[in-house]
Amino acid sequence: MNKPSIPDPTFHMTSNDFHTLLAIPRNGNGSVQPIGHHDYDIIVGLLTRFRPSQVVPEIAKIYPADYASAAELLDWCDFHILYYTAQYELARLANPRFDAIDAMIGILEDPDAADNVAKQPIAKALNSLKELDAVQKTLTHMDPDVGKSVWSSLAFAQNANMAEIDFRSEKWWLPDYMKRYSVF
Repeated sequence: MNKPSIPDPTFHMTSNDFHTLLAIPRNGNGSVQPIGHHDYDIIVGLLTRFRPSQVVPEIAKIYPADYASAAELLDWCDFHILYYTAQYELARLANPRFDAIDAMIGILEDPDAADNVAKQPIAKALNSLKELDAVQKTLTHMDPDVGKSVWSSLAFAQNANMAEIDFRSEKWWLPDYMKRYSVF
């Protein structure tokens, strides 16, 4: 699969620039206390010119443990259920106070979530309401940064234009898959 092109070639940032973002102070002198400890907000905010399918692989390079933890807590079915419940906008992670876990729980509590899942081929193989409840319980005990990695993985999948076979068979929520879309 070819790497997507960069939408605005005048916006330059190298992978070395990415790693300097980690040194930015976050909690001193009246700054915002973010939800979680990782700077998803800064990275997403700086890269708003790029598509989510290009930004998320870079976040996954910086915080691979968040994505690994998400993959331990949620399985293939869980990620697909979440994928079908709503549209996940990566830009919401630019707000340091955005609580991805709370947002996903709210999505799962919406009656439309079960309807959206029921319309998908996956619904024939599971009890949608039971699965939605199980995913919600898992999210309740999740670390905020891991929740942001889940949200970003879903935004990635919804914007990556991946082949149907990849969507169904690959673990697209892991950095090893996402690196195919890396532009830096």
